[in-house]
Amino acid sequence: MKSFQKAIEKVEFELPVFLILAMKLPFEQLKTYWFSYLILSFAAAWLLGKIIRRTEKNMKIYCLFFIAFLLSGDMMKSLFMPSVTFSYILIAKTASFLCFLLAVLIIRSPAPLFQRPVFSRYLPFLCMAGIILGPSFAFYFIPIVLILLLFEGYKTGKTGLDSVFWMVLLGSLLISAAFIVSGYLSDFRYMGVVPLKVAFKIITWGELFKAAAEVLPLIAMFALLWADAYKKALDKRLKRIILVCMTEPLLVILINILFYYTASDGWQYTIFIIVFTQFCLLFYFLDSGEKTVAGSAGKIGGFLKKNLLVLMAVIVYLIKFADIVYSR
Repeated sequence: MKSFQKAIEKVEFELPVFLILAMKLPFEQLKTYWFSYLILSFAAAWLLGKIIRRTEKNMKIYCLFFIAFLLSGDMMKSLFMPSVTFSYILIAKTASFLCFLLAVLIIRSPAPLFQRPVFSRYLPFLCMAGIILGPSFAFYFIPIVLILLLFEGYKTGKTGLDSVFWMVLLGSLLISAAFIVSGYLSDFRYMGVVPLKVAFKIITWGELFKAAAEVLPLIAMFALLWADAYKKALDKRLKRIILVCMTEPLLVILINILFYYTASDGWQYTIFIIVFTQFCLLFYFLDSGEKTVAGSAGKIGGFLKKNLLVLMAVIVYLIKFADIVYSR
């Protein structure tokens, strides 16, 4: 009995998260998505479980609130079930997603990244592999990787930008440029630039605003979080990093207007993955013990703890909005 109890304690957070995610997979889509979906669900459950355990005791309940928001609604299901035509594209996009999660783990390794030359060498190649597997990696995940590298450099007291930062940035630009150039030299354009005159004319504003409305409470939450953290930050370098975190979603939207790439999932996927990566930044800062962001997160979490009706209202909004808007 004791051994069973110990086994349960080891997965007391991971198992519920995995089951919540697994239950979101529609039965009729099981045959197509089960393998990729369950792998990503397992990876997400494992990471979130680790984050909960490592979070400071006074912040743990707030961390659970944020995870409840992350798991509510269609966001995680849509990210783990991208619209694909061929199975090999699904495998590539799943591998690309896993490349990002692995990159975050490498950066957040127990010893500073800059003291681990083996990992330092592999990180740029991992990011380039992510772009090759799914070109959207360059638009969605590379900005987050660069922000985390900036933060780790700040934490370790390094002045200026580290060589790993430049290797990731230049490697990503090199792969993206190669795809764009090869597109002009062949009939198949893996990635390309949309002319400025055309870009804003062809954008489907209705789809963009509908997708943003679906996660509006989360957008408002992160706007308040970063604004409060920016105001409280005393170090100018930390202020700049927080400002980049705050403006990163706008940069991603602008990039998605001015560039196109194959296997795009539309604005709903873009908005969802922007919110997901904002959660990644928040959890990374909490796990690293960054006091300024943790203080702002604690302020929001404290408000939710005192106003549980607001917490429940946000969860219900996230769950029911898609059902109402998309007439399901």
